[in-house]
This record gives sequence, structure tokens and C-alpha cells, in this order.
Amino acid sequence: MNLIQSILTNNPCYKTGRKITVKGLMLHSVGCPQPSAAVFVRNWNKASYDRACVHGFIDANTGDVYQSNRGFIPLWRKPPARGPPNGAS
Repeated sequence: MNLIQSILTNNPCYKTGRKITVKGLMLHSVGCPQPSAAVFVRNWNKASYDRACVHGFIDANTGDVYQSNRGFIPLWRKPPARGPPNGAS
């Protein structure tokens, strides 16, 4: 496994400075045909990207793992305007 550290230091989630105790890991499919993890890292490492933050991305072409956040940073995402996220009620 090739681990590439690409911390999203410009993402608002990272800048909150909050910390948590890690209890597990969640893997999530992005649901789009973009296979390059580097593209996500570039797009999400902006102060204007306040919709989500994750611990990492796995590149679909190479299998490289991009660590995009420290394990103790609480992550979040904004729910879509059309309804609750991921089947929540």
C-alpha cells in the first residue's frame, strides 16, 4: 500500500481545531466516475469547500491511499437540500 499524506489544511473542517476519540472507520463510495483521488484532494483542500471532509481517498486506478485528514479530527458533511442524508429520518 502506498500512503500519500495530503492533509486538507485549508478545508474548514480541519480548521475548526476540534478533536475526537476515534472509534472506527467508515468507507464511503463517492458515487461518481472520477477514479483519481488526487482530484478530490485538490478540490476539497479549499477554504470555500465547506460541504464535507474525510480521512482519506483510495485511488481507483493505482490503489494509492491519500490521507486527507488526521484521525482525531471530527469529520462532517452538509446534508443535501432535498432531504436527510443517507436514509436518516
